[in-house]
Amino acid sequence: MPKGQTFDLKISDSGIRKMQIVRIVTWAWKKLCPADRIEKVLDAIAGKLTPQEEKRILRFSVLTPNEYENVTSAGVTKLLTNRNPNK
Repeated sequence: MPKGQTFDLKISDSGIRKMQIVRIVTWAWKKLCPADRIEKVLDAIAGKLTPQEEKRILRFSVLTPNEYENVTSAGVTKLLTNRNPNK
């Protein structure tokens, strides 16, 4: 993370076995494409997780707070839509 930048770490169950989705929410790197953001995180954690920890991570995301809000609110909308048999 660039010096002086903050982040929130959001970990959620993926629904696939016991794997998790790791989301880093930050304004840092907002001008980079998602793949470049993720590459920076992967470089930073390389060799710092145990093989068991690595195995439990389905995917990483690096999002701005606005992107995170869009992702999470879209997920809730999708869940509610899928539960309504009339739609």
